Amino acid sequence: MGLLHLLRQRLSDSLAHHPPHVEDAELGPLEQIAEGLWRTLEPVVLLPEEDPVYITIEGDGAGPAKDLREALGELQLRYGELRPAVEPLLRTADMHSGRETLRPRATLVSVELYHHPVERHAVMSLNYALADAPEYTFVVRVEGWKAVDVLVAG
Repeated sequence: MGLLHLLRQRLSDSLAHHPPHVEDAELGPLEQIAEGLWRTLEPVVLLPEEDPVYITIEGDGAGPAKDLREALGELQLRYGELRPAVEPLLRTADMHSGRETLRPRATLVSVELYHHPVERHAVMSLNYALADAPEYTFVVRVEGWKAVDVLVAG
């Protein structure tokens, strides 16, 4: 009886830990990766000049937050004006960059949208990979449509 109980418990645990999914009209299927945090299952064509990216977006048990979905839509429209502010931050963080443009070497790989923990406005993280530093991710924080700072993770 102990083995049967153990098997039932493992089956129950595996069913209980199945992450919820929702279908988004523009982003496609999303999986809840933590309480109130959703991630696209497949990369999404967010910007015509960039490769498809994974999107992580804060929300609730029903899906992404409406205001953050709107901010993502606005990012699609305003990325061209934001990119020139991102490049100096990436150049500062990358020891190999020199003064040349980063456009051919810096690739947007994912975007995260969440609420500021105190003020609750939208905050974005634009996560870049650089061709000559593939072991690192360069995370540019954007608030109020301004590139604020960069964090290098790796």
